[in-house]
Order: sequence, then C-alpha cells, then structure tokens
Amino acid sequence: MGSYGTYGAPWYENVDTIQKVVVENGVSTIGVNAFDFLSNVTQISIGNTVTELKENCCSHMPSLTSLIIPDSVSDIKRAAFIRANGLQELVIPTTVVNIEDYAFAYSEALKSIVIEDGTQSIKENAFLGVYATNLQISAVNLEKYLTANCGLEQNALVMC
Repeated sequence: MGSYGTYGAPWYENVDTIQKVVVENGVSTIGVNAFDFLSNVTQISIGNTVTELKENCCSHMPSLTSLIIPDSVSDIKRAAFIRANGLQELVIPTTVVNIEDYAFAYSEALKSIVIEDGTQSIKENAFLGVYATNLQISAVNLEKYLTANCGLEQNALVMC
C-alpha cells in the first residue's frame, strides 16, 4: 500500500464517513500517512501478510477502539498510531522486532499494554503520554532490557 502526504490519500475526501479500515491479505506494508486523521474510524483490521506499519500510517484516530496487530508484522514505525485516543488495550505480538519512537504516544485511553517476547527494540518515547495501569513485558524481554544496550531506549515507556 502506498505512502501519501498528510491528507493526501485518495479516500481522504470521505474522511468523515469512514468508520472501519480493512487492509486485506496480499498487502505487505501500510504506507506513510495511509490512514492518518480518520477521526471516525473505530476499528482497523490488518491482513496477515502485512509486515510493516510505516510512519503515521494510522495516526490521529481519536475514535479507534479496536486494533489487532497480526503475527506477520515485524516493524512499527515512528508515530504509526500516535494519538489513538480511544484505544484501551494493545498486544504487541512476538513477531514485532522494533517499535519506533512515538509509535503509540499520546494514546491517552491506553490502559493495558502487553509486549510479547520477540521485541528487540523500543525507541525513545514510544509510549509517551500513555498512563497504562497494566504493563506486561515478557520475562525474556525484561531481562534483556535490564542488561547493557538492550534496545530499550531512554524514556521509551515514559508515563506508563
């Protein structure tokens, strides 16, 4: 799926009526700004062939309440889901290796975050402004993060 400038996706003219985003199997990447600023989207369904979620691909979705990241995804790029203000629960599957800076920042309703044991790098401010009351990081990751140069950057989990 292609990348776009802010407000540049061909479906942007319908921004006020779109309530669900479905990315079907066969798509490998959700491009830059592909679905940003879709204020009425409550659900995103991502096909199990998607491996990369590019910068701001689903950013600024204040109504988003349902997101399942499939086991095919390995990279969540910068600010991919920044300001997903309705999202309350998030599970990062074992296949996700990298979570870049501001990936889920300012997703204010996010209360439960589970990071399974495949994640090798969580960049600075990935969860900035998130006040999660339930944060689960696998024992494998936690041990790795507590040792030198593990990949958990300073302030990665600020305010969790």
